[in-house]
Amino acid sequence: MYQQVKIIINPISGAGKGIHEGSFLRNYLEKEGIRVFPFITKKTGDAQQEASDTNFPIIVIGGDGTVNEVVNGLGGRSIPLIIFPVGTANLLSKEVGLSKNFQDIKNLIQYGKIRLFDTGYIQGNTQRQRRFLSLASLGFDAEITRLMMHKRNGLIHPYSYLMPIWQVLKEYSFPFFTMFIDDRFVAKGTTAIIGNIKKYGGYFSITKQAKPDDGLLDVCIFQGRSRLDYFRYFLSILLHCPTVNHDVQYFKGKKIKIISNKPIPVELDGDFWGYTPITCGVTPRTIPLLLAK
Repeated sequence: MYQQVKIIINPISGAGKGIHEGSFLRNYLEKEGIRVFPFITKKTGDAQQEASDTNFPIIVIGGDGTVNEVVNGLGGRSIPLIIFPVGTANLLSKEVGLSKNFQDIKNLIQYGKIRLFDTGYIQGNTQRQRRFLSLASLGFDAEITRLMMHKRNGLIHPYSYLMPIWQVLKEYSFPFFTMFIDDRFVAKGTTAIIGNIKKYGGYFSITKQAKPDDGLLDVCIFQGRSRLDYFRYFLSILLHCPTVNHDVQYFKGKKIKIISNKPIPVELDGDFWGYTPITCGVTPRTIPLLLAK
């Protein structure tokens, strides 16, 4: 049982719900006798810095990007996390069935069971190594994320993605990359999902065999180069069977290397990160999440 917690709040998550949920949760927990230290982020990087200075359990009120910052701020320290999902996709919360009920959050603080999750990591030629808890991807969907980053102005809604998706469909050239897993060539492709969990996009499952504590990353590679190919992929994802396509391949591994003649965009946990070439790996059982018993 913990007597005090840090709450890190992203005020613009969930179209502005984060700030209100954080205030209500703080009041509820304090009435229940739990000491609360709230922190409200103002810019990118704040959650990571605050997590690096915290030595007791953290409740993250935000989306997958806020959780990613906190994970990177912890730097492998065994600080228990509770995730209160208010973001756009909330992949991790859907994966493990996290609650937004205040009573449930209090019970996690007092009686929750720690489950150790793997963390993926990614390294580029110029970018510093960064961890991810849910997924990394490159290609078509990462280009959408890159455009969202440049166009985002304040609150974000699911329909905010419509214009970037349309722009990418019109303009993206689908350049090829080459992938090696555990030092072995496996395939060329135009988009890849590297999953530590099954969920993707909030509603779908692409890396369907992934487990967040098996010491492996699951990889789904899409090899098509046309809009028609990607329309076919989208339909198969809607039907929960992306690998039914002849040009979609699925692998597992511990170390992933990706090279390309042209820089290809990469995203981590829903936020744009950088470009290929990259190396990915996995650190087993490093992040303690407080979950219901």
